[in-house]
Parts: sequence; structure tokens; C-alpha cells
Amino acid sequence: MTNNRFLIIGYGNMGKLHTQILASLVPDATFDIVDKKVLNLKNNVYRQINFEDIKDPNIYFGIIISTHSNTHLEYFKKLNSFRNIIFVEKPFVNNVTELINFKEMGKKNVFCGFIETHNNLFELARENLTSKPFFIQIERISPPINSSRLVDDVSFDLTVHDLSVVLEKFIEYADITSTKSRMNMKNKQGLYEMNNLLLETKNCITSISSSRLGQKKIRKWKIFTKNEQINIDLIKKELTVTMKNKKIKLQNNQLTQDFNEKTIIDSEINPAEQQMKEYLKSLASNKMHFNYETLIYSHEILFRSE
Repeated sequence: MTNNRFLIIGYGNMGKLHTQILASLVPDATFDIVDKKVLNLKNNVYRQINFEDIKDPNIYFGIIISTHSNTHLEYFKKLNSFRNIIFVEKPFVNNVTELINFKEMGKKNVFCGFIETHNNLFELARENLTSKPFFIQIERISPPINSSRLVDDVSFDLTVHDLSVVLEKFIEYADITSTKSRMNMKNKQGLYEMNNLLLETKNCITSISSSRLGQKKIRKWKIFTKNEQINIDLIKKELTVTMKNKKIKLQNNQLTQDFNEKTIIDSEINPAEQQMKEYLKSLASNKMHFNYETLIYSHEILFRSE
């Protein structure tokens, strides 16, 4: 890599995480960091700069926007002359007007941070499916978070993670016949803390429940087909496949049916690292969009279902 310079806009939790991963993947990388706070950067490969001082964004190999979502499109527009793909944290926008504005720009050079789409557990699930799902049940629960970090309803904070996976791995957008979203429990800022999103196709129902009012993190999927049930625990990094035996036997004067179960522990690299690897590949190959349809469709579904 001849140019190993990266621009990081927003140095909160996700900005720091992406920077650390990039530093491990690109040992000679240097980072210019834009943030509202004055940062105490002790490492000499990290330098805080003012965004206004950037004359040409093409001095950078890659750019990451990890500010609050209400500024994502603003920064993307200001970096319009960048000739490669820009990584932007999810959600890309947080209102319908901005989504329309973005689509009208005709620019697709966005790598949106749908981190769960890089989770190997979902590939393992697909490998173990012998028929198509008829029901997918998902829970994504988080404890309350600091109000200073809240700028989105829970749907664009949490639900969008699982929705992006559903669209990319299990359901075709064109097959969706109806969507319905129910929001509940407004906080003091007027943002909703609970959401249930229901997607229907001709042959499958998907239910995604999200909340920021839990006691601990829960990240669980259940996928039902006529041949198997697959349970995924994203926190434990494990997947269990359950299949019933065809033979029914009489035991203790009762008809019983045995089940076969296997549990797979995922040993692959973490999704955040895999995501950055994919971003680096896109940069190196000058790939000018990455799963653009997932970005558009996931945002449209959530806006349409509000």
C-alpha cells in the first residue's frame, strides 16, 4: 500500500475501534483525526486536525465517518470529491428528507457500517439450512445508554443491524409484501426506546424486537424451516441446529420423537475486524459501492414503517 494515510471523522467508541483495527491491519498506517473534543493522542501516528484544513481529501487512502448520524450526510457531501469509497457508520441518514437527498446525489461510494452482515455465524446458519425459512424471530436488547449518545430512535440504533442481515442473507427485498413497525416508550428526548418490526413475504414472517431498556445485552436469532430450527446467540458466538428424527417410537406408553442437535462455536475473526478487511479490499480495488441496495432498502423500510 503506497498511501497509508487515513482520515477518521468522529473519535468516539466506534471511531476508536475502527482506528485500532486499521492500525493492526495496516502496520505503517497514519491517522488524521477530526473530533469536536481536544484529544490526548500520545501515539505519533495519530494527529488531530481541523476538518476545514483539508484541501483535498484524495491525500487519504481511506476515510471513516463515525460521528453522530445527524451529521453523516453533511460530511459525505463535503467529501464529494473523494475518488474512492467512504466508510460511514450506520445509520447513514436518520430522516426521509436526507435519504431522498442522498439518492438524488447519484453517489454510491458508501461502505455503510452494517457490522452484523460480516458476522460469520450467519454464513454458518445458511450453510446448515436445507430449506427456506418460514419464520425468523430476532431479539436485540441493550441496557440503557448515556443520553448524550442518543440521536436516533431504537429502530435506527439497533433494529437496523438485524434488518440489514435479513435483507442480505435471508429475504429478497422484492419479495416483501408488507412491513409494520410498532414503537413504544419515549424517553425524555422524545426518542423511542422499544421497537418491533414485522416483515412479511408470501412464505415467511420475520419479527425483530429491539429495546434499550434491558438489564443486559441479548442478541438472539431463531430461524425456523420445515426441516430444522437454528438458534443463534451472537454474544456467546454459537449456533445450534435442531432436527427431528423421522421415526416416532413408543416409550412409557407415550409416542416420542427424538431430536438431533449440534452446536457450532464460531472461531472466525470478530465482525468488526472482518468489516475493516472488506473495506480495505474495496479501497484497494477502487470498488465504488458496497451493498448499496442493503443501505437503501433498510433505511426505506424503517422510514416507511414508522
